[in-house]
Amino acid sequence: MIEHRSLGDSPAVGLMMYPDAGRWYERPAPRFDAEQRYVDNPGARPIRVYDTVDIRFMQEDLFAKLALWSRGQS
Repeated sequence: MIEHRSLGDSPAVGLMMYPDAGRWYERPAPRFDAEQRYVDNPGARPIRVYDTVDIRFMQEDLFAKLALWSRGQS
């Protein structure tokens, strides 16, 4: 059994801060059909699709920001 945790929107925020904090590939942006399913859309603008995200990067960034904040509180 694999242990996992939901990180909510944190991976998206981390990738906006550092886009290379994960493994990604480009593909054409899909479109939605009437049932709201993804449909291939050849020729559409390219988007990045991430396979993995460097969670350690995000955690270390969080801990560094907490340390800076705590120094300002004393």
